[in-house]
Amino acid sequence: MPEDSSSLRLAGSYDELVSPLRFFHWITLFLAAGMGISLILVFSFPKTASVSSSEAMMDMGTTVKDDYAVIAGKALGPELSEADFVILGSSSVRESLWEDAKLGEECRSLGKTACHTIQLVASAQSLTEALFLLDDAPLHSGQQVLLFVSPMTFAYDVKETLFRMQEGFFLREPYPFAKKYRAKIPELKIISRFPQPEITFLRITRTVVYRHFFLGLKDWFSIHFYGQQPRMYERYQYSHVKLGRRVKTALLMRKIRKRFRKGFPAHREYHERVLRVLIERIREKGATPVLMETARLQEASGIDPEEWEKYRSLLKKSTAEYGIAYVDLNSKVRFKPDDFVDGRHTTASGRNKWSPALADWLSKQ
Repeated sequence: MPEDSSSLRLAGSYDELVSPLRFFHWITLFLAAGMGISLILVFSFPKTASVSSSEAMMDMGTTVKDDYAVIAGKALGPELSEADFVILGSSSVRESLWEDAKLGEECRSLGKTACHTIQLVASAQSLTEALFLLDDAPLHSGQQVLLFVSPMTFAYDVKETLFRMQEGFFLREPYPFAKKYRAKIPELKIISRFPQPEITFLRITRTVVYRHFFLGLKDWFSIHFYGQQPRMYERYQYSHVKLGRRVKTALLMRKIRKRFRKGFPAHREYHERVLRVLIERIREKGATPVLMETARLQEASGIDPEEWEKYRSLLKKSTAEYGIAYVDLNSKVRFKPDDFVDGRHTTASGRNKWSPALADWLSKQ
């Protein structure tokens, strides 16, 4: 069973196709939703497996919102202060790395004794959210903070970040944070205060019931229409998908290209300012920031060569201005198309190439 906290614990094997609800519960949900005509789908659902306990639900994310809550808790916990390397990034980083225990074990096998990592990664994580996570985190001298970046890091719309912060994804009041940095980052226009959100049994129950219903439907379509067998409640979401579908890949590259061309010119200056503040804050705490390039399949990245040069020039400017290291391990890893889902998110084979490369780099620090 994966040790990472982003996976629900099931009684069944991860290699089995499972559903966390019994047929009776599915039927009840379908009837309550006015979908009685679709009841026939229930009998095609995977076999039943049970969630081990409500306690198991407390330390993992079942939605993107809960994923952020999990890493927010890890950022303020003792595990972070014990780590040698703190890793931040988006879902691309999450999918490309082994769990902390396995990554550290590989690093120590290469001769480095102090190689404890902690991954604070979540879907579409922005530099602003990285700053929010680390602002009160117990960083200290001797730690390295690996900030994984990609062209899309500098194309995110700040509105997406503000939405997640105001909606309580981090289980923290964002107003004091916004007020603290507003002089340097005026875009942090969070003016409304809200009651401190808590992880309650009611919230978890509501979230889990929704996810069971949603995942059950999604998995039925995945199996019967796409012929894929999903692995539910696991850290890695893309292990069963391959890049080989040309139409899907072309459409996805077009979407990425469009978003980058629109977002990079519009939001680049904002993200540069946030990066400057983030680096200053990390150094104030005594830790060492490092910019790390995210794993990628260049030909399927969706970023044209001239646009890629604009991104690289930004990184060269930033590293020279801030005096920090920039590390790109992609040149040391021989990726193939089957190692990726979409040019950014790795499959299991891609992960098994990228993680050893990172462990090797960590062992030399």
